[in-house]
Amino acid sequence: MISAYIRNNILGVVAIFLALCGVGHSFEKKAPKLRRNSVTSKVIKDGQVLSRDIGDGAVSRADLAGDSVDGSAVKDDSLTGADVDEASLDIPTDPTKIQTRVSGGCAAGESIRAINENGSVTCQGAGGPPSGAAGGDLTGTYPNPGLAANSVGSSEVAADSLTASDLAADSVGSSEVAANSLTAGDLAADSVGSSEVAADAIGSSEITTNAVGTTEIATDSVGRLDIGPAAVGSTEIADLFVQRNGITLDPGESAQLSILCPGGSTAIGGGGGGGISGNRARLLISEPTDGTASALVTGDAFSGWRIGWENTDAFSSASVHGYAICID
Repeated sequence: MISAYIRNNILGVVAIFLALCGVGHSFEKKAPKLRRNSVTSKVIKDGQVLSRDIGDGAVSRADLAGDSVDGSAVKDDSLTGADVDEASLDIPTDPTKIQTRVSGGCAAGESIRAINENGSVTCQGAGGPPSGAAGGDLTGTYPNPGLAANSVGSSEVAADSLTASDLAADSVGSSEVAANSLTAGDLAADSVGSSEVAADAIGSSEITTNAVGTTEIATDSVGRLDIGPAAVGSTEIADLFVQRNGITLDPGESAQLSILCPGGSTAIGGGGGGGISGNRARLLISEPTDGTASALVTGDAFSGWRIGWENTDAFSSASVHGYAICID
């Protein structure tokens, strides 16, 4: 039956065989390739090239026509700084919103105070002494202002920093000293005299035991009212003694006679006498021997007394003497 079918349809079977052989041959051929630079804008239908059709990094600047890439062709947020040539950008600037590059400068000794919209600068003096009126704790004008009144208080002064050289004469009075704040350690030696002490300001409670001796008391300064009841006893009275000396003057002779107190004692007075009948000797001087004063009212300490005599008799000698009152 099959053989009869083939005989009756031989031509159709051959045609099918040839067709099958021809198609098989065509599949064995390689697909043709496009020549380099053969695809142009003319043969590409608008909007048909997609991202998947372009290999990564395959499109260079030379492949793009001028002004062919606009915002619609670039994926949002896909470009970075490395993708843009800044030199190719021409961005218009609004000087009220964007600062122009600084183009100005300042001379030596000046500094930039402000930068203007167009990039120019405003300069000002740099360094040097200030000028103008001083304020705050200062008064006067720069460059040599002074301290304003009442600008320095205890908080501005370091502890134990003030010395005598920092204080003006008569600058510290009772209003500047807090009550009961001064002790002996705050007062310099010999710094307090009668002019610094108010009348009746010092009583026994203010004086340390044995603090007042003969050197602290001025001559004739202590009276009856200054001595308390039973304040003076034998131990408070110094020993007094008299030193004497004498000479004989020839007729018409003048001479000086010195009477010295022993070491450690002080002369508090002296005098002299002498002569024979007719009082032929005349007293010329009577004073401390060191010559520092002619009287004891200054309170100075003297080593003795000096007497000067003249024999007024032209024929007879005269005996004279002097004395010094000494105190230990």
